[in-house]
Amino acid sequence: MKKIILSCTFLLGSLAGFSQVNAQQNNPKYDDGLLHWGFHFGFNTSVLQPTFSAGFAKNDTLLSIEPDHRPGFQFGVVSEIRMNDAFTARFIPSLNFINRGMYYNFANSAKNANKQLETIDLTFPVTLKYRGNRVGNYRLYTIAGGSFNIDMSSEERVRDEIDRLKITRQNIGIEYGLGFDLYFPYFKLSPEIKVQQLMGNILVPENHVYSSSISKLGARTIFLTFIFQ
Repeated sequence: MKKIILSCTFLLGSLAGFSQVNAQQNNPKYDDGLLHWGFHFGFNTSVLQPTFSAGFAKNDTLLSIEPDHRPGFQFGVVSEIRMNDAFTARFIPSLNFINRGMYYNFANSAKNANKQLETIDLTFPVTLKYRGNRVGNYRLYTIAGGSFNIDMSSEERVRDEIDRLKITRQNIGIEYGLGFDLYFPYFKLSPEIKVQQLMGNILVPENHVYSSSISKLGARTIFLTFIFQ
């Protein structure tokens, strides 16, 4: 994920420099419009945040639980409405493919297990965007808001004999981040880094060691997104 961010930052910096050299100010009236549409795509990495149950320390067979995270990706559409020169409101329904899980280390290493959670989240974030002053073809901004999320691949209601880690089908989260608008003659590109923190307990409690050793489960996801408008 770090290599992806560094590579994209270098590429965008080069594009921005080219844009700045070849034009005094691209599309100077762009931000005067009331409503803008677009699309986005990007990458993510997510980690589960367990709170261990009271019985975990008494379990002499389960030694430790370690969160595991792997890269994912997302895409969606963008609608943005201008409130004034500094603030806009955004609605960005997205489809997020997120990979995360937990390593369970037992005293008997033959029982070690990696419980993966590959989720497909349909998410509906609403955020407020605060923009700084435009300088040439750049404009920095910050965002904050919340999201309602539905895991389309959730196994919350599945009842079988397989011991697996499950999370709730629906959850809410808070989101915050920063980015910058980069103006080109015919479009605007906005690279953005955002953090999503899921609220409450997303664990589906079940009577097996992978679930009962945890009393509460949260999740934090970092998104690197490229928005085209």
